[in-house]
Amino acid sequence: MKTPEQELAKQVYLRDGRWGMTGCLQEAKNEVALHGHDDLDDLDQIHVRILAYLCSSGLSRASTIAIVMGLDEITVNEHLGVLRDVLYAEECFDGYQTSEVGKAIVFKVGIEMLGMDRFRMMGELESSERLLKKLVQR
Repeated sequence: MKTPEQELAKQVYLRDGRWGMTGCLQEAKNEVALHGHDDLDDLDQIHVRILAYLCSSGLSRASTIAIVMGLDEITVNEHLGVLRDVLYAEECFDGYQTSEVGKAIVFKVGIEMLGMDRFRMMGELESSERLLKKLVQR
């Protein structure tokens, strides 16, 4: 059974550009970068998604991450190297895992992302309710 933090990390790594959801991940990453994590500015969404996958799944090989995320293994290895260099991920004997700093980053990005999702969904709900009310009043 996954912890709430692992479930949150899963929400982050599933942001793959489908259904217009990458914008929220990018905005959340930028917001966290503004609050003391400047090195996030140098990372793209794929870095954040890979880091979140490691948080959610634990020790993983690049080949596994590549399959799950639909990326080639060379790209994943390059991104893991960058994450290791900024101390967000650690290379282990049998793959990579997230460092404590990396876990904290994913948690902060995830919390920002959920807040933005909630705000967006509330706006959509209000808009739908207004439209439904107009249609019913006809």
